[in-house]
Amino acid sequence: MKDDRVQPPEWFDGNIYKEGVSYLTKDGEFVELDALGSSIYDLIVGYDFLKYKDKSRRAHEWFRDNYPQQYKQLFTL
Repeated sequence: MKDDRVQPPEWFDGNIYKEGVSYLTKDGEFVELDALGSSIYDLIVGYDFLKYKDKSRRAHEWFRDNYPQQYKQLFTL
């Protein structure tokens, strides 16, 4: 049986949270993410804060490809 769950990217060397998290958008809406999505989202926020442009771009691309609806809610104005 094939595992259809989203797998972490090869470049990800951090810890994956044990549970998902709800995030509040700028519009006041809650966005639910599973454990992997939450882990990558928080990594992106850190990369953006620290201005790690290459790492941030790569993480944004991966998140957008694997969580398109959540990406739109969290990162578009």
